[in-house]
Amino acid sequence: MAEKIKQLEKEKALPNAGESSNTTEQPHTLGESSRVSGTLFGAEGHKREAADALGSLSIGQFGQVRYHGESAGSECFQQLLTPNNISRPASTSPRDLDLPAEIIELCNAFPFGLRKNTYTKYLFLSCIPTRQLALHLVDVYYKEVAWMCNPIVRNDFMSGIIDILYGPPGHPNLDRVHSHTLSAFFIILALGALFDSEPSAMRTAELYSAVARAALCLNSIFNEATCSTVQALLLITRFVYEQDQQNNEASWLLTGLCARVGQIVTLYFKEQDSAGWNLDPSEVQRRRVLFWELFSFDAWVSIVIGRPPALSINHTDCKFPEDNDIVITRSGNAEAGWYNWKFRYSANCLSACVSHAFNIHQPSRDYSAVLDLDDQIRCFIVPSHLQAPAGAEVDCVWSGDSSKAMQQYCTSFLRASNLLYLHRGYFAQAIEEAPDDPLMHKFSRSVSAAYGSSRFLVSNLKSLYAAHPGPVSRQRWFWSNFFSSCVVLGALAADSPRCQYAQDASKELNDALVLYEQLPEAHRSPATLAALRKLRQRTTAAMAAARAGGLPLRGPHSPSLPDELDVLGGRKSIITNPLPSNSPPICSPSYLSTTLSQSHEELAEQLRLLPQPPLMGYPTPQFDSVYLDSSTQYTPGPNSGDHFGGSFSFFDPNVCPRTLSIPEYITHPATMDPSTSQQSRVAVQHPQQQQFHQLQHPIMVPDAAVEQSESREGAWRRFMYLLGMSRDA
Repeated sequence: MAEKIKQLEKEKALPNAGESSNTTEQPHTLGESSRVSGTLFGAEGHKREAADALGSLSIGQFGQVRYHGESAGSECFQQLLTPNNISRPASTSPRDLDLPAEIIELCNAFPFGLRKNTYTKYLFLSCIPTRQLALHLVDVYYKEVAWMCNPIVRNDFMSGIIDILYGPPGHPNLDRVHSHTLSAFFIILALGALFDSEPSAMRTAELYSAVARAALCLNSIFNEATCSTVQALLLITRFVYEQDQQNNEASWLLTGLCARVGQIVTLYFKEQDSAGWNLDPSEVQRRRVLFWELFSFDAWVSIVIGRPPALSINHTDCKFPEDNDIVITRSGNAEAGWYNWKFRYSANCLSACVSHAFNIHQPSRDYSAVLDLDDQIRCFIVPSHLQAPAGAEVDCVWSGDSSKAMQQYCTSFLRASNLLYLHRGYFAQAIEEAPDDPLMHKFSRSVSAAYGSSRFLVSNLKSLYAAHPGPVSRQRWFWSNFFSSCVVLGALAADSPRCQYAQDASKELNDALVLYEQLPEAHRSPATLAALRKLRQRTTAAMAAARAGGLPLRGPHSPSLPDELDVLGGRKSIITNPLPSNSPPICSPSYLSTTLSQSHEELAEQLRLLPQPPLMGYPTPQFDSVYLDSSTQYTPGPNSGDHFGGSFSFFDPNVCPRTLSIPEYITHPATMDPSTSQQSRVAVQHPQQQQFHQLQHPIMVPDAAVEQSESREGAWRRFMYLLGMSRDA
């Protein structure tokens, strides 16, 4: 029977292996599968090849698997290539922190807790620091950490935790504090210590982190989930992400758990605001803030790691919280604060990027949909007080307050990185198919967008680092995208040295490497630094060869081998480096000796035969003015448009965004007309239309679905391998 199945599979594979544009596909033995596939993917012109949805898959010696999708940052892919013998910073075991045995037992039960538990919250009384030390760490947290993601606003933390915990006498009192609230208290202390400059800060951070996990496990999240539970879990996830830069698995898994607990306490329904619930207005505001912080964090982690999110914008109608950080400009206009802007950008643009990246059954996969999303991101209004100096119309500088300055950078950082990952696959295909002049390729706009986004991220972060080196060096979010940007700049200069952008790209890469080498070792990975140095060598050689009239230096073509820049760029790769494991072998020696090429072919065939999971397609989310606070009207000032000066326009030196006539305020999916939801796009009406330089070359944008002879995954893979950046080189 097994032999018969293998024979049938071989017969099914034959037509696919030899199909071409001139060959009529014949029915095969397993024809039913093709009919199912046609139902899932729709018409040929609109289907997204399964290979296009793949990123990099690492298979360990004992069957351990780790996967990152094509949207993931290059730093995630670099971790798949890191040999096991490279030293990685290890967190201190709870047993080495001089904690009581009971707390260690609870900590080891994180995140679900013990089945039977006789401990009480007074077990943690000895772990509570003095009020003076607690306030110091709280100050550091709200200065260095909460500027970006703040699930517990400071006023709530002080009145709802500090004042109750310490009381008028100033001595700790746990009578009125739930264990999960206590967990949120300890993890804020841990995050404050993690970013503190004291010599013993790291050990202090690990101690409070362990105590926070133990406090969360005192009462099981299955039985006593509250908003404090979600706050504590989200902050613990943030701590894990910031502390362990070599492991994204825990932070991604914890984010999903946090989202599930958030659904338990119904953060995501608007009924929380109705009079029937009889909730206090402050509690309603607290829930709204918490939901949108969780939603934004989940969506961004999804993009960075390259895996689907736990929350969908189509499953919520939670209103935005009131904006308590409104800024009044000199002209008298009211502008949104950072957090309010971030929530609206996440609902409008970031969720659309997530949908595009992971919804493989979405009917519209043509290039025009990518350009629509590009326009949507670029046209999203940025308040003038949050614009970065390099991209503002008005004269401005980085704020003297490091937190405000990083918020300025982050508005551009979020959009530029979204565009980078959106266009990266098309960029690779254009570079491979038209290396002499990729700007003449049909995906030329993606070349300009990927190059412009990368250049902007690098140059702007360099400027911000010069203004606030200490705080900026500790922001992992920034440097992860910095590394991805350098990979794109180097790839352009190395494989298209005659492109009009190549010279500037090479210079930007050199400057970026100088900056990256200045970072403290604790804030950068040795593997990423080595990869950038290797990339600079190849770009230098390629540019020299181009000046001498020769061809770019290319390595041997061997698509069956995993290439370093192939992996870093997010292309389809299978990596068979053994992952560390204490598990016994589950595979025979003959299987473990299978060559990489055989593993690749077999896995690809298995994935092709597997049924696709039912992913829900949903339209671009939009929210209308009903979700704005009725007492607040945001008036865009004359300079609130998104205009970036310099020698090239925002992320795309030569292409003006297509004019969009769409209302400024956005409509929630629940209130949208289904007949128009697919065509709706969010944009803004700029007070002034940005002017661009005239094109010196034609931009070829197909109007219909782009028919590709091969997947962009394969194009990126071969393109990166030709750079000569093999792991074995």
